[in-house]
Amino acid sequence: MARAPLDWRAHFQRGQDLEGTDDAGAMTAYRLAIGEGSDCADAYLNLGAMLLERGDAAAALALFTQALAKCGPSANCFYNQALAFEDLDRLPDALHSYEMALREDPEMADAHYNIGRLHGRLGRAQLEIRHLGEYRRLQRH
Repeated sequence: MARAPLDWRAHFQRGQDLEGTDDAGAMTAYRLAIGEGSDCADAYLNLGAMLLERGDAAAALALFTQALAKCGPSANCFYNQALAFEDLDRLPDALHSYEMALREDPEMADAHYNIGRLHGRLGRAQLEIRHLGEYRRLQRH
């Protein structure tokens, strides 16, 4: 008797179960979830995060960009897209993606922190102070 094919949710769950013990298997499962037509941004996010950890920022960036196109605006997708842009030393693009993350979730403290840090690197002290202050305010709540 033939087994029924797994749907994207089962592939996604398998990926989560394998992370940390079989990363190659987890990555395959996430790719299968995406390939099944998943509009679940989490499959893209998890696979992209694993690619970032492995140093493949270009592949991760492609996934986050695809997730935004397919699944719609998401603070987490924009945030992770910004991380990939940073790894590729595309700082203006990273700033834009962090700002888009804040547009989706104004309370995303880590986005404020990273924007402040990048403004500091770019010599924009006033913007650095503003965003780091907002980060501290959000951390207190």
